[in-house]
Amino acid sequence: MPDWKKIRAEYISTGISYRKLAEKYGVTPSVLYRQMAKENWVDLRKQTTSRAIAKTVESVASKEASYVDRITTVADKILNLIEAKVNSAEAVAYPGQELRFLSMSLKDIAQVKGYKTELDLKEQQARIAKLEKEAKQDEQNKDIRVVIATEAEEYAK
Repeated sequence: MPDWKKIRAEYISTGISYRKLAEKYGVTPSVLYRQMAKENWVDLRKQTTSRAIAKTVESVASKEASYVDRITTVADKILNLIEAKVNSAEAVAYPGQELRFLSMSLKDIAQVKGYKTELDLKEQQARIAKLEKEAKQDEQNKDIRVVIATEAEEYAK
């Protein structure tokens, strides 16, 4: 008598075909197929796969959120250092290279945090408007024309 629990667990948790599984456990494919249908193994495999995918996506999203949070925290610390430097008397004493470096650092932080300048927003709006215009043109150009050549007309008679 086959160990159906073991066979079912392997079928549900792996991508093995029922024919290979039948061969592996010395059962005829038709007997295995009837057992699969009786216990609805195919749906159980789909549910297991869906749960595994959901857990994977959740795990990746969690790691990504943690990564973004870490970057944001470090960017905030750098911003605090820049702000302290600008507010100190030293910033006035070295206005050239250091202020240029500080302003470039602020620009980098803004980019990391996703802040957009007014010019960036206008450019993005222009791109969206262009895409909308192209979509309208595509919608208007949906006419289909059928042209029958003279040779085709002769065959149609």
